Amino acid sequence: MKVFINEIFIFLATFILLALFLHMDNWLSNPMIHLNTLKTSPYGVFHPLMGTIVAYIVIGFFRLFLHAFFDIFSKKN
Repeated sequence: MKVFINEIFIFLATFILLALFLHMDNWLSNPMIHLNTLKTSPYGVFHPLMGTIVAYIVIGFFRLFLHAFFDIFSKKN
């Protein structure tokens, strides 16, 4: 259960960071208008979720690579 909660936290942190960094000007100037225009976005209503899923998968591959890398070099023969 602890691993699941950690992964949910990583996913939500990725979502929030992507939203803030990609649309910083909109979130600071008029966040409610930005949320309301999401319905008419040319990328679709679910584009924030799809972008987060793609970023989460990329981050997951990077984490797996780092884990494997450190496992290989941390084992003492």
